[in-house]
Amino acid sequence: MSIFSLPGLPRADLADALNRTDLKGGIAHVGGGPIFRIHEALMRRPTRRLARKLVECQSLRSDQLQARQFQNLVNLLTHARRNCPFFGRSEYDHADSIQTLDDFGKLPFLSRFDIRTHARDMCRDDSSSRLLHDHTRGSTDDKLIYFWDRNRQAWDKANRIRGLAWHGFNQTSKELHLWPVDPPVNLRGRLRIVARRLRDALLAESQIDSLLLERLEPADFWAKVRQFNPARISAFPSALVAMIQRDQSIAADSNIPALRAVFLTGEVTFPWQQCLIEQTLRVPCIQSYGIQEAGAIAYECPRRSWHICAESMFVEFIRDNHKALPGELAEVVVTGLQSRAMPVIRYRTGDIVRVRRESCDCGLSLPVMPRILGRISDFLITDNGHWIEPACAIEALSPIFGNGAFQIEQNSNGSLQVQVLDRACAPEDWSSRLSAALQGLFGHRVAFTIQRIPGLHRSEFGKCRYVHSKALPDG
Repeated sequence: MSIFSLPGLPRADLADALNRTDLKGGIAHVGGGPIFRIHEALMRRPTRRLARKLVECQSLRSDQLQARQFQNLVNLLTHARRNCPFFGRSEYDHADSIQTLDDFGKLPFLSRFDIRTHARDMCRDDSSSRLLHDHTRGSTDDKLIYFWDRNRQAWDKANRIRGLAWHGFNQTSKELHLWPVDPPVNLRGRLRIVARRLRDALLAESQIDSLLLERLEPADFWAKVRQFNPARISAFPSALVAMIQRDQSIAADSNIPALRAVFLTGEVTFPWQQCLIEQTLRVPCIQSYGIQEAGAIAYECPRRSWHICAESMFVEFIRDNHKALPGELAEVVVTGLQSRAMPVIRYRTGDIVRVRRESCDCGLSLPVMPRILGRISDFLITDNGHWIEPACAIEALSPIFGNGAFQIEQNSNGSLQVQVLDRACAPEDWSSRLSAALQGLFGHRVAFTIQRIPGLHRSEFGKCRYVHSKALPDG
């Protein structure tokens, strides 16, 4: 069955659906029931008002949207200069005279090291609202403490509500989260878990801790999912794929009547993963992209384009410290336009895209960005400095060992270690085939070793890197 014929919002009718959205008595496709409204009011988050605003903005002309985005950018810079000690430094003097986006491009980049070292100084020094803090759950086990507030949370939630609405969902649709749960280290942590479970019960949500999946038998896992009967599942792609691969026949027979889509985020989704999920669960996969320290960045529309959340995020594609040209690999650099608690300005994400002239005919005026190919250190590098995309490396070795059955690690000297799952059934001539596949990637013979492993290595928060190079920085 084609994914384009699966249940959900018809892909050709997005503009009509947007026009039918009720913005008077509630938010309809971009809102929720009374419990959700009460919850957001208690949390002092203007989520519903922002969600309505986002729906109105997404149909503006491109020039109108760009003008609003630029004004938000100027407002952010003014706020940062006046209220945040870090941005009062001389390196940001140019921020006071920004007239064009070209002027904005002269400001310095922000790195993970900057946030780790100066996070407190990056925060506003007034007490207009309570500062919250959290830490990232990235793929490198390199935690980063960041600060935010209820307003930033509301913008992230509003962007997600709009992204769900593009596919016919609202906040009352039952949702199952396949996420990691932070192990509680004290009484406060345990109370947060209890509060989260209570909130989930009230908002028709449920969570299965992805860090504990190995302890669950596939039949028990899919029975839990079927019993909850969600309209949508949100998950790290590698976690959901791992459960499917443990017993694909049980997954395929899981029979979840209400399920209409799987939302994937937190990791790069490779084509083989999307294909496996869609064929097994018989619903489409929908992707979103964001980083915790900056906010929601892009959501996929029904035409498969990634639309940037332009009202709250400004995105640049940078190569060698300059704007990248079409066809070039580039790093994603973001500015969180609504991050007032701790402004994030020209932040180097470490995520890589191949720049293209993107457009979409879905009816949204929001700009379109290329899909993420991986982090910097997910790329292999040849002797002459050529970068090999992680998807290309996976596609080259999958016919030998099978999808998701191996990990590739490049050492700092350029040699490779291929780690293969014990359960993988490699052909007798695997050594010669592997040598030929690697030569095809690198253009010459490359030293490699192979190691059998009982399970794939995952980060502390359950993320899986199928390709990793120690010859490139983590960004």
